[in-house]
Amino acid sequence: GREVGPPLSPSPAQKSATAAASLLGITRGSTPASGPKKVKTRPPSDFDPDYQPCCEMRPKHMQPGTALGDELVAREDAFLKAHALAYPYPTFSGVHKCFNNAEAYTAGWLARKEMLVSVRFEGVDYEEKTAPYDPGSIYGYPVKWGKSTNMEAVTHTLLGPLMRGSCVGAFKTLDALDFSIEHLSLYERRLGLMSLGGATKDRVVKAIVDNLGARERDVSRAAIAAREGASKMSVTAKQLANETIVLMPFYGVAVGTGHSVVSTRFAYLNLTFWSHYRVFPHIGVVVGTEADRKFVTSPECGLPWAAVLSVEGHIAMPKNMGVAAGIAAQHKFRSGQWPQFGYMYWTESDQVLVMRDGAVEPLFALVADRVHLVAPHRLLPFPRTRDFDQQTAELIKNKGGKGRELGANDAKPYHAVAPVPGSGAPPPLEESSCCFDPGDCTRRDHWKHFSKKELAMIRFSETMGVVNGEANIFHHTWRTCKFSKQRAQCARAY
Repeated sequence: GREVGPPLSPSPAQKSATAAASLLGITRGSTPASGPKKVKTRPPSDFDPDYQPCCEMRPKHMQPGTALGDELVAREDAFLKAHALAYPYPTFSGVHKCFNNAEAYTAGWLARKEMLVSVRFEGVDYEEKTAPYDPGSIYGYPVKWGKSTNMEAVTHTLLGPLMRGSCVGAFKTLDALDFSIEHLSLYERRLGLMSLGGATKDRVVKAIVDNLGARERDVSRAAIAAREGASKMSVTAKQLANETIVLMPFYGVAVGTGHSVVSTRFAYLNLTFWSHYRVFPHIGVVVGTEADRKFVTSPECGLPWAAVLSVEGHIAMPKNMGVAAGIAAQHKFRSGQWPQFGYMYWTESDQVLVMRDGAVEPLFALVADRVHLVAPHRLLPFPRTRDFDQQTAELIKNKGGKGRELGANDAKPYHAVAPVPGSGAPPPLEESSCCFDPGDCTRRDHWKHFSKKELAMIRFSETMGVVNGEANIFHHTWRTCKFSKQRAQCARAY
């Protein structure tokens, strides 16, 4: 089960980040000089025996508040200062560390493949192998599906040790326009689409799909143009993106899965794919049914997938797709079937990528040492009256009972970072900024309720504007970023 094949030659960005981390004493398989020389690990036989997860580098005597803990925090700050010197503004606006699992969670992350290969998903027996296609296993690993083996478990499994060990946390960008995703399915939840019925639901679904289709046409044209040479990414950034596999689970056919209706999931998938394809040329999908496999590989779908993996018959319910996809990726890396990929970007099939070309190389440099992880901000689209024709908007307000929702959203400032409709150009992200505070996600006293004046909306297309910040959606409170039409340098904590 050990991965085979020659290792990838390190790119300039990898060499830079690894060298910086080495000076700080936080490289792969090492501990700070003043800490213990040996760290106890327990990797199973088919894991990389030299890899030491960050949590195992932070025993109790190295937690924040202790001499060694504070020393490592200082070294992390030095790491970021060195990174800032290598990638100054306006090339890159910088990052902050997020030590709260819930706030770091965005259902997306970029990391070296070793971080995924090293983790153990709950309920998976990595010690005992079965036949590869045994219904009780995935790729030979026996699985007991439980409450925690859900769509979110892959990200939480990676983030959990970082947070519990208080080692480095997850890096997030200070400027939302450097690295974010738009969580599309939240839009229909705000409209209460699942509870609408009859002709009203059909009309609203058609309006959403039409809007998504118009945006997809522009995004796909920009993506294809980037693949044909129009990208403004650096040579190193293009090399790193080429060494990355983007992977997303997709469950499209069953009614009642997740928070979206069937007819919108396919539109989300297409838009998600093309938004990533502009940056990353290799995108894979994991499906759980034969119908989905046939769809994603059909001319009707027409997406140029780099990999289509199926876990049909190996999951108990649709929510298991996340962990199933994670196990599938682990298998591909360990078995040597993906030797060309040194990095992985994980996402879900309803998340549009917002990423500046200039941010690609600096973000890869942060994760090249196999210790750090970067996560995008998760921006949430809220519906506005202008997203619909007059008759549809009236149906949403009257029969859907969403007059108050649309009214509150309509009242917010509406900033445009959008290309000319039909131009096939990407959003002009380099022209504007939206700066977060440089905090570490350990306090919320500065979060604002949606009703406050600091809350606004930003649109990257003609419809589906997102709120300027990250949310506790249940309390309707937000950690906001301050939007500037003219790009500004975000304040750093280092």
